[in-house]
Amino acid sequence: MPILVMLGLLLGGWWWYSMLVVPFVVVPIIDHLVGPDTRQPDRSELKDLESQISYRMVLYIYAALQCGLLVWAMLQWPELQGWERWACTIVMGVMTGGLGITIAHELVHRSSWVERALGYGLLCSVWYGHFGVEHVRGHHKNVGLRIDPATARRGEHAYAFVVRSLVMGFVDAFRIEPRLVAGLTVVQAGWTVLAVVLVGDLSVLWFVLGQSAVAVLLLELVNYVEHYGLVRQEVAPGVMAKFSAQHAWESRYPASNYLLFKLQRHADHHMHPQRRYQTLRVHEDSPQLPSGYPMMVLLALVPSLWFRAIDRRIPAM
Repeated sequence: MPILVMLGLLLGGWWWYSMLVVPFVVVPIIDHLVGPDTRQPDRSELKDLESQISYRMVLYIYAALQCGLLVWAMLQWPELQGWERWACTIVMGVMTGGLGITIAHELVHRSSWVERALGYGLLCSVWYGHFGVEHVRGHHKNVGLRIDPATARRGEHAYAFVVRSLVMGFVDAFRIEPRLVAGLTVVQAGWTVLAVVLVGDLSVLWFVLGQSAVAVLLLELVNYVEHYGLVRQEVAPGVMAKFSAQHAWESRYPASNYLLFKLQRHADHHMHPQRRYQTLRVHEDSPQLPSGYPMMVLLALVPSLWFRAIDRRIPAM
């Protein structure tokens, strides 16, 4: 995907849209041609896989690439005209949301302050730094409960969910860690001002904020897909059931799993949030999505089709 963005920046024209074809056309086709993939590391292999630096280097290299591509796109912005500006904004937003936020999500879970800082940096590039706070210290604690902004309720369409998650996610993050959220907001504002100064054109704000909006929308649609309709029941007065594999949708399709760093093995991520992406496992108890996240995100945009396809798959809790 970053290579196709580079081609858009170099060649312009319809090359911009070639990047959108990969996640939303090519990847779903490969997913369904190959079929579900249940391969996973043995428990004896987990420690060795966790220690391999190559898996981490992929994340670090992407972070550097995203930074470079954002600067390149901003510098080229004044030369773009009309629909190319729209294409540049949308394509960069899909990349910074689909890949950038996915990698940021992986990094903010790590114990190393360097990795967490890198994750927050990626989130700040799309004006969503507070997500790291709310996700790790809010969502992981309250997933499947009505108080969790990032758990979509059965019958709640994606558009209502996105608004609720946007507003309440920020409120929750500010309640949990107000000083950090305030600091992240200053960082976001600072890099935006720096972008305007660097480019020398106030209109670059449309690019900075537009690609951020696309990235955040993509993230929240993925949030919608991950836990839609899966709730933790009250097992005793005031006591809620513990999180289990039943409380997160799983998708075992290989191409989208590689693209999204195994994010679709989402139940295991919640059960073992310190596990790195290369060691995530599948769970037989998890409800299964009929396709990978890219196709499910598109389906969520049409609520009637989403409800028809997914509601019947929700397990009885």
